[in-house]
Parts: sequence; structure tokens; C-alpha cells
Amino acid sequence: MVANIFHQGAFYVAKIDLNKVKNSYSLFEKFMPLAAHAMVRFEMMEDSPIELIAKLPTHEEWNAGTKFIPLEQLIKIHDLIMSFDSEWTVGKGPFNPIKGVVNTYTSIFRFLSVDSFIDTYFSSRPFPVEQFKLNLTTNESANYLRNLLDRSAQYGVSKGFNTVCNNCTTNPVDSLKEAVPAVNRENGKI
Repeated sequence: MVANIFHQGAFYVAKIDLNKVKNSYSLFEKFMPLAAHAMVRFEMMEDSPIELIAKLPTHEEWNAGTKFIPLEQLIKIHDLIMSFDSEWTVGKGPFNPIKGVVNTYTSIFRFLSVDSFIDTYFSSRPFPVEQFKLNLTTNESANYLRNLLDRSAQYGVSKGFNTVCNNCTTNPVDSLKEAVPAVNRENGKI
């Protein structure tokens, strides 16, 4: 079970069969002349979608004592996108790479459905997104997703985002290095 999967404006608890990851992809959103936001997309096998089984409560519902809201009918999605994002620790404003070097931001792993990704990245942002299929086996893709989910649980919101060494590119790459045997990476497989 995985919590905090964002889909169509709400957060859900999801059931994911990690042995049924079909493909993985790198996505890049170029938002500045020398900067891009890196993300990872996981495509599930047709017969094993991700099942959203319960909706997480809003702040108001949580404060009223609701812990989760079981769904009468499961929601099935076939793709999941991981975005390692920066959030302001104090104040607000547009992302600033210089401020990102001095831990102005906290880091957040976001897992969202493709529908929510399209709403967020294509409907409200003018930047192009490119996608590249990774040359991974289904087992390697599953290990990659498992590693990113584990990292998300370990991080919570306790680590700072750093433009140089803990960012949307270094985190997925470090996770990939941990999840995929070095021999595959060294032979240029990926």
C-alpha cells in the first residue's frame, strides 16, 4: 500500500503490484534556458493497474476525525509519475536556482497519475515536456519504482532541496544507480 498518490485533485491510498511494472521513462520539462525539471514515469502492465482504494481526507475532514475514506468503486490507473519537487520553507515566489543552493526549499517526492500530470504540466504551464523510454527490464523498472517509494518514505519533508546535489535530477539518478546493477549501467544499457 502506498499513500499520497495524487489523482484528479485528491490524494489516495493505492495498491501497487511492484512486480507488474512494464516500462519506465525519463521526462524533462525545460523551464529555463539552462534548466529542466526531471521526472520519472512508470507504466504498469495492462492486467495490473494501480488501484486507488481509499481517498485521503482534506485538512477539515482530518481535523474532524476522518482518517481515510474507502471508495465504493476502485479507481484504476496505468501510469504513475514521480516528481521530486522543491517547496518554499519560508515565503513564496517562483523557483530560483541560486536560492536553491542554500536550502531555501524543502524537498518533496510527489507521485501523481498521468491525468493529474497533464492537468498540472500541460494545462497550466507553457513549458514543453519530453519523454524518453529507459532501457530497463521489467524487474529493473520495478526495483526503480520500489527504490523511489522507499526514498519518499525516508525523506518525508525533512530534507532540503539543493539545486546542486539534492534535486529533481540527482535524486532519480541516485535511485536508479541503487536499483539497477552497475554492469547494466556501465555497458551503456540505459
